[in-house]
Amino acid sequence: MSHFHKYLKIRRVLLLVNLTVLILVVASLNLLTVYENTLIRQTEAELNSQGFFITSIFKNHYLTQLDKKPSNKPDWQPVTPSLDLDQNPLLPIEPPPQKTSSQAPYQTIERRTIGQALNPILKEAQKYTLSSIQVVDEQGVIFSSTNAEQLGLSMINRDEVKTALAGKHNSLLRLREVKYPSHIYSKISRSGSYRVHVAMPIIVDEKVLGAVILSRTPQTLWQMMTLNRQTIITYLIGAIILVWLISMVTALAINHPIAALIEQAKRALHGEKEAVTPLANPITQEVDTLSRTFSALAHNLEQRSTYILEFASHVSHEFKTPVTAIQGAVELLLDHQDDMSAEQQRKFLKNLQKDSVRLENLVYRLLEYAKADLQQSKKESCDLSAIIGQMFDEDATVSTTFEAQDRVNVCYASQTIESVLSNLINNAHQAGADKIELNLSVEKHQIELTVSDNGKGISEANREKVFTPFFTTKRHDGGTGLGLAIIKSLLQQQNGDIRYHHRADSPCPTEFILTLPTP
Repeated sequence: MSHFHKYLKIRRVLLLVNLTVLILVVASLNLLTVYENTLIRQTEAELNSQGFFITSIFKNHYLTQLDKKPSNKPDWQPVTPSLDLDQNPLLPIEPPPQKTSSQAPYQTIERRTIGQALNPILKEAQKYTLSSIQVVDEQGVIFSSTNAEQLGLSMINRDEVKTALAGKHNSLLRLREVKYPSHIYSKISRSGSYRVHVAMPIIVDEKVLGAVILSRTPQTLWQMMTLNRQTIITYLIGAIILVWLISMVTALAINHPIAALIEQAKRALHGEKEAVTPLANPITQEVDTLSRTFSALAHNLEQRSTYILEFASHVSHEFKTPVTAIQGAVELLLDHQDDMSAEQQRKFLKNLQKDSVRLENLVYRLLEYAKADLQQSKKESCDLSAIIGQMFDEDATVSTTFEAQDRVNVCYASQTIESVLSNLINNAHQAGADKIELNLSVEKHQIELTVSDNGKGISEANREKVFTPFFTTKRHDGGTGLGLAIIKSLLQQQNGDIRYHHRADSPCPTEFILTLPTP
């Protein structure tokens, strides 16, 4: 597993932040819905309580008229509020009570007596409960009400009344008739547009004698928020703090590491060495990858800058010697042409020719080195065994330890392998070697090719310098010191390499080991 897998990805950080915000929004909406339902059910429960008290008063009055005593035996029948804004159907505004053609039963002595007893109680209760209350007989005719104008009218045209007179307690939601413009803030609550209606039967000795019909508009969210503003302000402050924390987490995960990278880039731009380093805590995988890649790039650029300075210094030094010699020879020829003998002139001209050839070789090798150093890696491969067979089939000094027909693929173009091997073999011949061995070993995902010879070898003092550009012990013979540097650069373009090894106990002590990656 890669080292940066311990960090989150930016898209995961953003996903977590967005999910957190979404959860907060959804939770808030659900909380409002639950709270609205709570207000609705609270109103339903209050209406139920009021209705049961009125039912009890009616029963007491009715039994007193019959000279009967109420039963003291408990008959527990709790009613749980069940209205839900999202599940219960919303019915239209309740129809007004209708006139009845028959004689109203409330005009009888029993109903008139009970109605007269209930009316002041209902009116007094309405002052505090704000509920609309009607008591109807078994025909649905009102004989007691908070509105005296409704006495004698029939409510049998309402479904909840019919259900109650059938002996079933029921509650429902109806649209509210708005006579006056509501406060603008009340629009944040749906419950302000509804009215809760409760209808409960009046049952005595298992006989339905009538029903109590109650209705009231529940409190709105705005009203409850006003009553609980201290708590809501506390929650708002908590939400603001939570949003601030989310912003800080996002900034810590994204903005802070990127700002650190920008600061490193500015320091590097002003010439500070090693200013760009991998961030200690990048937090996200993308920033970690960017930081490490940026650091590697900056390191490579610093190395390249140092390399260019050193290379320019070497090039100027290599060119300076032959150019100085040429300038000196030309000045001598110009100043002493008449005083020189033909033999002296020929000697200076030979020196000029020799130095010009050296400059030509140096320019040619520099171009080769530049091409090898800047060559882009390509996905090419070749059969190393076949190339060796073709190149050294007739060279008696070269021997191999493997059969040419054994296919060995390496990640290089055939021209690159041919150039590398020919340079190494030529160097061996120039060192006086008459025996050259090529040994091949297959490692995991790479090939090791060893080129060893019995030439005079490289002195111990110079072994660490053999791959240094411009280092040569044959400068007087026109050597440029770029051959092995070119070979190393060519191999490194495909993640290969070359190293020198001296084996004193071997008949071929000079040994170059090439590491060649396989496809």
